[in-house]
Amino acid sequence: MNAPLRLSRSMLSGAHQSLRARLLLGTVLWISIALIITGTVLTILFKTHATKQFDQELRTYLIQLVANLDVSTDGKAFLKTQPAEPRFNQPLSGLYWQISDNHHHDVLRSRSLWDSTLDVSPELDQAGKQLVRTAVGPNAESIRLLEQVVKLSEAPGKVWRISVAAETKNLDQAIQDWVRLLVIFLGILLLTLILAAIAQVMLALTPLRNLQQALIALSAGQTKRLEGEFPAEVQPLVQEFNQVLDHQDSMIIKAQNRAGDFAHAMKTPLTVLANAATAELQKKKHPSELALLMNEQIELLKNQIDQQLLRARTDAVSLRSYVQTPIAPVIEQIIRVIKKMHADRHIDFVVMQEDLTICVPIDKNTLQEIIGNLIDNASKWAQTTIRIKIYIENQQLCIAIEDDGKGVAADQLYKIMQRGIRADERVPGSGLGLSIASELCSVYDGELILFTSELGGLGAKISLPLTLNPNH
Repeated sequence: MNAPLRLSRSMLSGAHQSLRARLLLGTVLWISIALIITGTVLTILFKTHATKQFDQELRTYLIQLVANLDVSTDGKAFLKTQPAEPRFNQPLSGLYWQISDNHHHDVLRSRSLWDSTLDVSPELDQAGKQLVRTAVGPNAESIRLLEQVVKLSEAPGKVWRISVAAETKNLDQAIQDWVRLLVIFLGILLLTLILAAIAQVMLALTPLRNLQQALIALSAGQTKRLEGEFPAEVQPLVQEFNQVLDHQDSMIIKAQNRAGDFAHAMKTPLTVLANAATAELQKKKHPSELALLMNEQIELLKNQIDQQLLRARTDAVSLRSYVQTPIAPVIEQIIRVIKKMHADRHIDFVVMQEDLTICVPIDKNTLQEIIGNLIDNASKWAQTTIRIKIYIENQQLCIAIEDDGKGVAADQLYKIMQRGIRADERVPGSGLGLSIASELCSVYDGELILFTSELGGLGAKISLPLTLNPNH
């Protein structure tokens, strides 16, 4: 069940990052597209409106000219009243009017045209019809030209083409100013919306971050289940995960109970057979081959059972990644038991521990077996003192157990770590203590190292992670 936990954490972490990026990228993309479309539409609307207003001003001048146009008795056109706009009288001012006959000959024109003329459109030939177009003015500037063909009742055989034009420089400048201000405004709006989107995404993903923190706390052994308030969309996942954890605990307990029952059921008859074989060997000066064979095979069978039980148990306890066990009480309990076992030897235990609150993510029974095997091994060889030093180094809990016994030669340190090997056959034991402790350490990404103690005897140092590796 540790694999689902690892998978969930990695999936959640990856989803948290990619989901945030996707949401932000998608939001920024759609906001940008919407603002670009909005800016384009607003620019078109403003340009259309400004152009209509510009053309409306030209129509006003055109209406004034039409209203003041008259024909003399000799058939010549004249204006009863000149337009009041001063720019018509200023040479090349950018505002012009012109009246020509049906032969496109100049009849009347504004002083602003000076000695230039406006190009009339041959397409306009129907009286009363107006035509607006862009043209080139007398000063080579861009102009808007409004033209209309007029017939007067005083001269029914003639038509006059009235033209009014104005340069578009101010119109173009107004449109450019509008675009510039619109870009600035839309840029500020885009930035504001992006900040709002970031805040919204961060707020929306808060439940996922809470779930991630709950998973980290579960993996670190701070809790046994996923705890916290989660939204309705996430709550079913949390409930299912907690059910998996509950089922895992139940299966671990059952597996441990079955392992204990199996050990008890197997070790009892093996002990009887071993005692019988030992008694048979002690009766005879020259033991039979059968007795020797039985004794040898029983020892092998015991070792195999111990090894398989150890593997089964370590596989089970390694799944319980949420366990946190304090070190100090475990050390104290083991020392009390060892003192009772060796009460006649008066061994002095020196415990050096700076932080009494240190915990490790290891099952209490497993931790007791690791440390218990090492302290028990030290008590067999110690003369008067066993020193236990507990400290943190490189984010790992280190426990060094040293005795003042006769020690072990440096070239023998590796050998006694092997299963069933004892430093001295005269000392009772199975030779499995160091091997079991080493295997249990490795289950939790730890390490057991033997060294020569400053006290003169053997030293054993175990290093265990303070937090369980999530990939374990």
